[in-house]
Amino acid sequence: MKRPLFTFIVLLLLGLGTVVQAQKIGEIKKRSGDNRSSSRGSRGSSGSGCGDAGSGCAGDFLGSVCSNISAAVCSSVLSEVLNRSFSRRSEGGGTYIPLSFEIGGDATFVPTNQNLYRPRARFRVGVLSMEYRYTYLTEQVLGQRQDFPTHEIQFIQINPILDPNFDLRFGWGLYIEQESQSNNATHSEFTFGFDAFPARMKLGSEFRVVTNSDRGNISPRWEVNAQLKYAILDNPNNKIYVGLSGSYAEYYAVSIWGIGVGINFKFGQL
Repeated sequence: MKRPLFTFIVLLLLGLGTVVQAQKIGEIKKRSGDNRSSSRGSRGSSGSGCGDAGSGCAGDFLGSVCSNISAAVCSSVLSEVLNRSFSRRSEGGGTYIPLSFEIGGDATFVPTNQNLYRPRARFRVGVLSMEYRYTYLTEQVLGQRQDFPTHEIQFIQINPILDPNFDLRFGWGLYIEQESQSNNATHSEFTFGFDAFPARMKLGSEFRVVTNSDRGNISPRWEVNAQLKYAILDNPNNKIYVGLSGSYAEYYAVSIWGIGVGINFKFGQL
């Protein structure tokens, strides 16, 4: 009798664990809907909030940057950024704009009931870059799948180091919840990341945080990830990296983690 009872208890605990895991995406969607009570009217009829397709987010961000800085200082900073974009000199003595384009992504397979798929593309001109990333979070629950996809558009990233062997960047953009149950599904996202080591083996890491004025200190998502990459193709202007990736994120304080593999194609001088 003891063995069947033990087996029954183990199966029951496994079943309860599955049920708990099953609530993760459902709980994320439910918590995203907590923003329903916040309307555009409560923040002004002009649509200044992030719910207005993100235009309010952009206005708030630019306003916060420029409100206390004089036009002369802003102009000086912008001129310096543009000058640094032309800081590479060719062998003939002239200058050129260093360019690069990256496309790739990663997929996590641990734990097995939850998966993250994150394709991305990034275009860089000198010290400036833009990036798009699609994050598809999915889990299998009792033979059925639930998902929570998001879009991340980094409109501006600053890359202060013009060195192909080291990449340091920080930027701002929009985070859009495709399956949000909220009226305010668009938020501001801030990123900071780096790739280090000049050899074929590279270590990269990135931190992303999404702000949300509707829910106080609870972020729609914050994430930290890391990649260990090896260049199977290592030409000066063409590189292909493969490697391992890991990440930890919290969607409305619901924790999601994963370990998997990734691939990255990079073309250009940076």
